[in-house]
Amino acid sequence: SSDYVAEMNEEIADVQEHIAACEEYRAEMEAQKSTSEASVLDSYGKKRLNADKELSDLNYQQTEKDYYTAKAGITAEFDGIVTECTALPGQSVARGVQLLTLENSRDLKVSFEASQYDLQKLELGQNADVVIAGETYHGEIAKIDHMAMRNSSNTPMVGVEIYLLDGNDSIILGLDAKLTVYTHKTENALLIPTEAINADKDGDFLYTVEEGAIVKKPIRCGISSDVYTEILEGVTEEDEIVLNSFTELYEGMPAAAVPDTGQPEAGQNDGGASLSITIG
Repeated sequence: SSDYVAEMNEEIADVQEHIAACEEYRAEMEAQKSTSEASVLDSYGKKRLNADKELSDLNYQQTEKDYYTAKAGITAEFDGIVTECTALPGQSVARGVQLLTLENSRDLKVSFEASQYDLQKLELGQNADVVIAGETYHGEIAKIDHMAMRNSSNTPMVGVEIYLLDGNDSIILGLDAKLTVYTHKTENALLIPTEAINADKDGDFLYTVEEGAIVKKPIRCGISSDVYTEILEGVTEEDEIVLNSFTELYEGMPAAAVPDTGQPEAGQNDGGASLSITIG
């Protein structure tokens, strides 16, 4: 009937109106979505721009710092002596390239090799006199290697380092040095020239002159240098010691003592002995 058709047309009109409203809402949502995405992209873009600006500022600051550092020149943290220079005037160099070698003039050392026999007398902390180009400096043993190396003669040698306690800029690096190491110290010691000491299967002994005849006296030695040896037991300052002889000596051999004026007097070198030479 006409009433039913009219009712259906009215419902269709309502549905179409609802569809149109939904289309409008969807269009509005899509527009908001596009605006939101653009806003998000703009936010990320701003952060990237800020990061690029900060990086550019840091690069500028570093470049400026490098410029003023280069303009001020090269400054070492210690006083020293330039031993090598590879840079040339006007030359462009890259970062990290070695320009020169600077040796610390206040932290100098003298290195030498010690044999296994000398090593028995050396200890860390022992004092030493070091003569370089006629000037004497004070030092101490600061390092003794724990690995021996064979030299050109195939002899095992141990590296030793003496650090100078009063080094200065006047020292010429690379020169030979004369060393005196104070290995041990004793006072009021009885010293005998090392050349006078003999040895056999029973130990060390000296020849002395008593009542015109040669007497063999066993001795006990203490510390020694290249020239003198400390005598702990066996003789006294009053004994007349045979320093050398042109003949083979034996006990009871007649001998006459002649004072040796070329040797130190008793009491020198922290003690001493009355020395003499015998003529067999």
